[in-house]
Amino acid sequence: MKFTSRSSQNTVASDNTSGFAASQWGYVLASGNPVGGKSNISLDYGTDPRSTAYMSWNYTPGGYYFHNYIYRWQMVHGSHPSHSQQVLEATSVIGAQLETYGQPLSVAINAGAHSILVTGVYSTTEPLYYFPSNITGLTYRDPQNSNHVTVDIGTWTNGISGGYSLWSPYYGNPQDPEPSIGTYKPGAGQVHWYSGFNWISRNNNTNYYSPDWAFTAWPGTVMSAPKK
Repeated sequence: MKFTSRSSQNTVASDNTSGFAASQWGYVLASGNPVGGKSNISLDYGTDPRSTAYMSWNYTPGGYYFHNYIYRWQMVHGSHPSHSQQVLEATSVIGAQLETYGQPLSVAINAGAHSILVTGVYSTTEPLYYFPSNITGLTYRDPQNSNHVTVDIGTWTNGISGGYSLWSPYYGNPQDPEPSIGTYKPGAGQVHWYSGFNWISRNNNTNYYSPDWAFTAWPGTVMSAPKK
């Protein structure tokens, strides 16, 4: 759904500058950043994954919960798999979440410089029961221009020539640096958002974790601290 008016966009921007948008650890407000506002936990000039999770939760009806999901190969493997294998595994989790909740997912692309709404996947095996599933493609909406796009898994993995890089790079946009405050501040040699893929998905949230907390993509456990 599009914003119905400029005033509704202004309302969101205004809400993000209120104290209600801040995480339980506080916030990092970059100079001249009216979009991310106090919902940010990293020193950047737009929204970050925590900010997106908070807004997804805040602007949906009661009983709908959203969190940031993070995939890094170290969460699943003891040795480094191919990039295509990593993309397949992370996209399989997205497919299972789409089937479970019937809600589009806000997925960071282009190393975190942009986000799209993934609305479906194509697979010859069932993502709910196979990990990784044999994903052959996916479909998404681009909120920047409202385009409805379908790509095969190879394009999703390697990027569009002359266009979006999609998931060919890891998340790692310098304008979305690692969290600057709170529990998620990385220590030496640690990463949180970087060196993997991340997205925002609905979940059951039976433990009532706030949108401040991220989850591992696999096996879907809350992240109490950055993982090496």
